[in-house]
Amino acid sequence: MSAPSTWNRARVWASAQSAHVLVLRAPTLVLNPSYDAQRIALEEAEDPESAAAEYGGAWRVAGGSLVRAEAYDACVDKLVM
Repeated sequence: MSAPSTWNRARVWASAQSAHVLVLRAPTLVLNPSYDAQRIALEEAEDPESAAAEYGGAWRVAGGSLVRAEAYDACVDKLVM
């Protein structure tokens, strides 16, 4: 599943109340404090954007779209059709 598709689904699911869907987004060390923090630091130094997606709970933007989803949402009036 591509990042934009995953992001869109998570945004929809997070805004809905459902007993069947759990949306969880958090950095690796929050969910697994025993994970190697030094490895994460090395990955962040090499490729901050990739590390943010892999370990920081951030959505990927590289190759996903020209405009970041947050920037797009800030420019669009959701009530106008």
